[in-house]
Amino acid sequence: MDRTKTSFMKKLGLLLLLSVFAVPQVRAQEEPAPADLSMFVFDDELPLSDVTIKVDGRPQAVTNDNGAAWLLIGSGKRKLTLEKPGRASTEIRLKVGRGENLRVITTLKPEGGKPEVDIQSSGPRESFLAVGGEQGKDGGPTGTLQGRVVSAEDGGPVSGARVFISGTPVDMQTDKEGRFRTKLPEGTYSLSVIHGDYSTQTKDGIKVGADKTAKASVELTPAGLELQDFVVTVPYIEGSVASTLSQQEEASGVTEVLGADQMSRAGDSDAADALARVTGLTIEDGKYVVIRGQPARYTATVLNGSPLPSPDPMRRIVPLDLFPTGVLSAIEVQKSYTSDQPGTFGAGLIDLRTRGLPESGFGEIEIGAGLNTQSFGEKGLTYEGGGSDWRGVDDGSRSGPSGDTTSPVPGDFGNDEHVVQRESLGPDRSLAVAGGGRIDTPVGKYGAVASFSYDQKWRHRKEYRTIYSLGGGELQKNEEYTLERTDREVGVGGMLTLGGEWGEDQSITSNTFLMRKTRDRTQIADGELTAEYQRSQEYRLAFNRRALLLQQLIGQHKLPLGLGLDWRFLTGEAERELPDRRTYTYNFLGDESYLRSDIGMERKFNTVKDDVGAYSADLTVPLGEAGWLSEAEAKLGISNSSKDRESDTATFSFLPDDEAGVDLTRDPNALFDPEGYGDAFEIRNDTSPGDSYTGSVDVSSRYAMINLELMKALKLNLGVRQEQVDMEVAPEGDNPSSGFKETRTLPGATATWKIREDMNLRFAFSETYSLPMLTEIAPIVYSDPDTGEPFQGNPDLEPVDIRAFDIRWEWYPSNAEMLTLAWFRKAYENPIERSFADLAGGDRTLNQMRNFDQAEVNGFELGARIDLAERLWGPEGLYAQANAAFVDSNVSVEDAGLATNDSRPLQGQAPWIYNLQAGYAGDIWDLTLSYNMVGERLYQAGIQGLPDVYLQPVAYLDLSSRLQFGEHWFLQFKAGNLLDPTIEYTQGGRGYRTYQKGRDFSLSLKWRY
Repeated sequence: MDRTKTSFMKKLGLLLLLSVFAVPQVRAQEEPAPADLSMFVFDDELPLSDVTIKVDGRPQAVTNDNGAAWLLIGSGKRKLTLEKPGRASTEIRLKVGRGENLRVITTLKPEGGKPEVDIQSSGPRESFLAVGGEQGKDGGPTGTLQGRVVSAEDGGPVSGARVFISGTPVDMQTDKEGRFRTKLPEGTYSLSVIHGDYSTQTKDGIKVGADKTAKASVELTPAGLELQDFVVTVPYIEGSVASTLSQQEEASGVTEVLGADQMSRAGDSDAADALARVTGLTIEDGKYVVIRGQPARYTATVLNGSPLPSPDPMRRIVPLDLFPTGVLSAIEVQKSYTSDQPGTFGAGLIDLRTRGLPESGFGEIEIGAGLNTQSFGEKGLTYEGGGSDWRGVDDGSRSGPSGDTTSPVPGDFGNDEHVVQRESLGPDRSLAVAGGGRIDTPVGKYGAVASFSYDQKWRHRKEYRTIYSLGGGELQKNEEYTLERTDREVGVGGMLTLGGEWGEDQSITSNTFLMRKTRDRTQIADGELTAEYQRSQEYRLAFNRRALLLQQLIGQHKLPLGLGLDWRFLTGEAERELPDRRTYTYNFLGDESYLRSDIGMERKFNTVKDDVGAYSADLTVPLGEAGWLSEAEAKLGISNSSKDRESDTATFSFLPDDEAGVDLTRDPNALFDPEGYGDAFEIRNDTSPGDSYTGSVDVSSRYAMINLELMKALKLNLGVRQEQVDMEVAPEGDNPSSGFKETRTLPGATATWKIREDMNLRFAFSETYSLPMLTEIAPIVYSDPDTGEPFQGNPDLEPVDIRAFDIRWEWYPSNAEMLTLAWFRKAYENPIERSFADLAGGDRTLNQMRNFDQAEVNGFELGARIDLAERLWGPEGLYAQANAAFVDSNVSVEDAGLATNDSRPLQGQAPWIYNLQAGYAGDIWDLTLSYNMVGERLYQAGIQGLPDVYLQPVAYLDLSSRLQFGEHWFLQFKAGNLLDPTIEYTQGGRGYRTYQKGRDFSLSLKWRY
């Protein structure tokens, strides 16, 4: 069977499976089911007894002394009549759903006033009320008004909101999806929406035509919205558990959502910390997200829908430790693809959503302090840097030669302090300030929010490493040493949001971001580094600054004919700076050490700068409804993203002349004193022509997608996307340029069967791709700026083709509980994996990225959240949640080359991941305990017969507690990594790397109004 037929049969099988599941639901709907009606009648404020309730003119029940009556009524359009001797009758017209639970509360007013009627339902409410048998304002023809109420901040549905229509006694409540529906006489109305957790919203000028359907979308803003952490104890506030679970339930695809409230309660400091608790996710190096065991290169990241650049030239994914949780309203992890998402979807997509405008003015300031048990008070490693290091920027102390660097002189270099010192390390500290407000004017609503954050911390650790070789078919120690390092980490962030809303559903928002993370590392490798000497010490001083500066504009517009237009524009700069990384080595003979003269001191300067731009526009077109088609809409869109890179690297070696009688036992400050160089040292420019390059990536896209809802039970999302890619790298010098141009067509389909009101079954299929990185296709030898590892570029790299299948069952028994079970499969053609290139006649091995033949990933995921107070025992607000993932992967190649194995797991893939969390969410006190455990992961593939290197299973336990005292004060305590496990890497069952991180403790005090 050829590939086309196989693909067709798989799709046909998926559709047949879907139809099998759908048949019971359709049959169930064919059988009429009565509705339960609870009736409560009040005489202004007191219960009213002896009221006869007629259904379609027939007496059915009489209210008791409490004004209550219970009865069963048939589905369809029904007229309720309330009669009591001596009073005018009241009529209520309803459209009743099969099996619906209804509660109707009617308050009769004295002196002939219009009654108040409150209708509460388990399903969408469609009702028309009339008093005294009248048909409405003029007894004329009627139309339908329907709509949806959502949160203005995160788009989640607002359940239980009361909807009032001017000039009528209509009083409805929105259902679980935030929807409402009612019949009204032809005319123009005002609509008011009230919810206890949100500010009241009124929309004027809503026209309802005869026999037509008018639509109204209402966005409610949480009252007193604030930028940083806040207490949430009621459903559907922005970022709350109820809000995020509702988004997850209503999403088009397989999605996980983390809200601001969840991140705050767990004590997460940045987006990477928060995502470690999401089902099937692991975090590499504290900042890179791995989704379902697939390498981080297959994770895409967007900011409010706009693609984000990475300041790390060796990584495609953005380091998520750049984004403090204080600026985020939610993080959405999309595990299945829809056509309105970038085609380079890969394993999944991380959507960072920022906070919006507040309803009223607020301000807050937070200060914090903390410590790491392995760092605070210890004698850490430091060196003389610059006067602005505390701000995370270099003040020029690490400057290097500029202009003609062929013959550098000592005065071209800014810093002559190279000696490593030991100093007692201080505590962590942090500061966060935020404020904003909103004003209403006759021409619209306008607001602003600004925030600033700063943090600094010291981290010290000792790592033990062993490098092996093969001898007689067995592992033998080749190098053994201790790697001691101290990092000074500084983070600075700022955000400014400006926005305006005017007219009917028109808004524009501007977001300006500056995120900067700096790591100043001092490091000593001490031990048997070479076979020639029993002991050596390699020193490294490295100042690494990563920064993002972004400007984003977002527009949302409702147009005539029910059209919706959303657009986004982003421009910015991503930069990584590594100025004056210094490396030198001292060898020992007995107790005496001296500078290794053949390499002297290497000083490297590297800057990578990406100028980025992106725009997109989405047009939503409602297609109406007809018969079994409950709802239909089409979505069309275009987008473009571009990146222009400049990478500059310069390397210089300071080499002593052995014949000049230089005393190599002196410390590096004395050895490399510029005034004492004379003829005793050579400053050599070791920069190669290929070390610097320029590159560009341009992706233009267009898509068409349709959303269909059938019989209110089956939702279909079908779409196709076309992307044109133009990628090019041009190294300096005589090296040829490389790259490619191609066009890809990418289908995506999702089916969601609503088994019942609180239960979904999803099926998803998609075809996407992943691009190589600019450095990977450059025909040059380059180095990882972090590790110094050499890489050989591969101009023959091709994009990766990815085919994905997902099935997930979801149950949401309440707005704060859920249970999910999922199966997924990813099939990769030409997967890009780290391999090895044998150069220089076989005496040197370099890392190289290569296309392997194929890879497969299969797995299961389970997730649950339970309200313990409701289901078992305990005070209100006590909860527990857990998730687990079980993943299997395999990469196979026909030509393994230098690699030991021709079949192995994907790098970084864990066979299992467990997350447990228990907590209490009270009015003034919160407590969260989180446990995370990740299974064994492949760290590095073995070569030339050496076994693969694996990171052994590791577990983390964190605690966070927050207390409110008074009206404006909050105190938060965090304890991280309480188990302080030993992080262990093994090769062939023997120790390769081991270290501990230490326990983290912090205390912060916040004041806000």
